Amino acid sequence: MRSIAVGGALLLLAAASASAQVRGGLNELNVSGEISGVSADDETETASQLQLRYGRFMNRNVELGIVLSAMKFEGEDAFGAVGGFVAFHLAGEGATAVPYIGAGVDTGFGYDSDNPLTYGGFAGMKFFVGAGGALSTEAYLRRTSRGNDVSWTSYGVRVGVSIFL
Repeated sequence: MRSIAVGGALLLLAAASASAQVRGGLNELNVSGEISGVSADDETETASQLQLRYGRFMNRNVELGIVLSAMKFEGEDAFGAVGGFVAFHLAGEGATAVPYIGAGVDTGFGYDSDNPLTYGGFAGMKFFVGAGGALSTEAYLRRTSRGNDVSWTSYGVRVGVSIFL
């Protein structure tokens, strides 16, 4: 994770003249990772997640897509999730950094009991490092429920790398 951040920062500095290529019909493939805090019943524990997103820009501002995740909580086996998201980008002409906000929902699979349902929101920034790539960082807040009486809130920051096709 640390090497991705260092490599990304070097790419960002080397490509200071890159401009945002966000437009309708563009596809984005993003890989991101996170370590987050999870709160449930007045207790907090650590979780980690690796996420793969594939999105398509409907126009310069709106991106719709799917997400596939692998998640690991302290003391529990890893499980996966699949879902969708929508993101609204505030893209200015020729921008090298594009802020965005969004929301998503997913359902888990491979969990040892009831598979969780998760929904939440995120806000972040994409830093373009050329016509076909960007580094991203985003803050998020999610609510997850599993079964009738088990739920928790997770929050954190994830960092990622995007390739635009």
